[in-house]
Amino acid sequence: MLHNQSNGSNDRRPAGADERPAQFSFAFQPIVDLESGEVIGQEALVRGNFGEAADTVLQTIRAEIRELYDQACRKRAMEVAGRLGIDVPLHLNCAGVTPANLEQVLKDTVTLARHYGIDPGSLVFEFGRLEPLGSPRELNDVRERCA
Repeated sequence: MLHNQSNGSNDRRPAGADERPAQFSFAFQPIVDLESGEVIGQEALVRGNFGEAADTVLQTIRAEIRELYDQACRKRAMEVAGRLGIDVPLHLNCAGVTPANLEQVLKDTVTLARHYGIDPGSLVFEFGRLEPLGSPRELNDVRERCA
């Protein structure tokens, strides 16, 4: 697993948010084809600065800034992946995505991928539940508009 220490500060915090930047790091977990042994992807997993699991880190994030934190995590994961030269599909968890912000989140993520030298076509978005986001056809239409 690749690890990176990060100060994932979020400069778009709402009024009243804690003034300290959110502290987090990343582990990149290889996804391996069992037949060939080849690494076919890397999943970006948020971790605390001392290796705390994602659920421990996420419990410290207030609900009203969860969407922004989720966005900051995707941004930081792509920045680090670009710097590390990860050249296989990058799997990104998308927890703060709703039908109302789906298209904007995908557009922003594609823009950031290009900025960090990552092929947007290699991004794999992982959603906890797809049903609220639309049918497979609707999701594909959004993906094509954002490409």
